[in-house]
Amino acid sequence: MCHECTPIGFTRGISYCGCRFRRFLSPEEEVKLLEDYREQLRREIAGVEERIQELKKRKE
Repeated sequence: MCHECTPIGFTRGISYCGCRFRRFLSPEEEVKLLEDYREQLRREIAGVEERIQELKKRKE
């Protein structure tokens, strides 16, 4: 599997980046991918919250 692919960036067998990998992930691999993706989402949420606070401060 391409190390650049994320759960959103691939389907079973062919990734959107064009790489090929084996058709199925082991449960352990899928858990790892989902945990990594969850962490990316947490960081994204933190960034959104920060931006909201910046905009609210600017408004005051």
